[in-house]
Amino acid sequence: MSTGINKSTQVRTGMSLPEAKEIALTELARRRQRLGNLTRDQEISLENLMMVAVTRVSEEAGKVLESLPIVVGASQRGRPNVA
Repeated sequence: MSTGINKSTQVRTGMSLPEAKEIALTELARRRQRLGNLTRDQEISLENLMMVAVTRVSEEAGKVLESLPIVVGASQRGRPNVA
């Protein structure tokens, strides 16, 4: 079963498969009580869904960060100087 995370995703986001899985499992654990009893197949599906969501958010955040100008220092008014 595919996790939705590949080598190019890792390069763009800097997030490895174990990091994504840890975030996904932590978030799933936080919401576990509200989910009730799940079959093993449902648990696996939710883990995969969470990993895809974590990866997708990370990719989008990376795109936003890449689109921002590089800050090289602070100006006198506290605003960053842009390169």
